[in-house]
Amino acid sequence: MCTLKFGSPFAVLSGLVFGLVALTGGLGCRSLGATSGPVGPSPEFPLPPPGEVLKDMRDRAASRQNMRAMGRVTYFGRQGRVRLRAVLLSERPGAFRVELLSPAEEPVGIMTCDGEGLWLLKDRRLMTGPATAENIARLLPMPMLPHEIVDLLLGGLPSSDRFEPVSLLWADVSHQMWRLTLSGPSGDEVHLTIDPTRHVVRSARFARVDRPSMTVAFDDFKPIDGLPGEFPTQIVVQVQGDEDVRIKLESLEVNVTFDSSLFLLTPPSGISPEPM
Repeated sequence: MCTLKFGSPFAVLSGLVFGLVALTGGLGCRSLGATSGPVGPSPEFPLPPPGEVLKDMRDRAASRQNMRAMGRVTYFGRQGRVRLRAVLLSERPGAFRVELLSPAEEPVGIMTCDGEGLWLLKDRRLMTGPATAENIARLLPMPMLPHEIVDLLLGGLPSSDRFEPVSLLWADVSHQMWRLTLSGPSGDEVHLTIDPTRHVVRSARFARVDRPSMTVAFDDFKPIDGLPGEFPTQIVVQVQGDEDVRIKLESLEVNVTFDSSLFLLTPPSGISPEPM
C-alpha cells in the first residue's frame, strides 16, 4: 500500500451507508487553455515521437492500480452550488465506488460499479442497470464511462488501448508543456497537456462524437511513497455548458487491498432493486 506524504491514514470503509462518494464539485474554474496555440518542434526545441511519450506515461500510470480517499466536492450548475463530503474508491480497469455526504454528514447517495453493472442507492431507492454514461450521470454530473472515471481519479491518462497517438506538439510558445493528441476509432479525440519534466498530466480536453465535450485540469500534485511520479489531489472538471465540478482529495492512499464486494451494492432490508 502506498500513501501520499500528507494527511492521516484513511479509515476503513464499512457499512452500506458510510458516506456518499462524489465526483461532483465545481468552483468557478480558471481558464484551462494556453495563451497561444500549440507549436511544432524545432532544432532548438525538439520533440520525441508521440508513441514513445504515450508508452512512457502509460507505464507510469500502470503503477497505480487503485486508490481510495476522502474528498471535498463542490458542484456549480443550473441549480446553483452544492458542497458535499465524499468517499472515493476506484480500481482499474473500471470499478469504482462513490459515497456522498451532506455538509451535516447525512448520506446523500451511493453509487457502485464493477465495470459493467451499476448500482445507485438514493432516496431509499436502489436502482440497477448497465454502467452507461447516462446512468452514471444520475449521481455524477459528468458524461463519463466507468474506465474514464477510474482514469480521472488515477491521474488523468486514458488507459484504453482504443486511443492511439496522433501528434505531439509544444503546448505553446513557452516550450514548457507538451500537447499530446490521441484519437479513438469512433472519431473521439483527447488532447493532453503534459509536463515533460514531472511526467504528469496537467489537463485533458475530451472531444467526443456522442457525448458533451469536457475539460479536466489537475493540480496540487503530491509525491507518493514507493511509486514514481506525483499524484494530483485537486481535479477540476468543466462540462460543455454550465456545469463545473471540483474534487479535492484528502487522506489519499494508492494500491491498497480492496474487497471486491465494495463495488457491488446489496439491497438494504425492505428495499427491492428497480431497473434504471
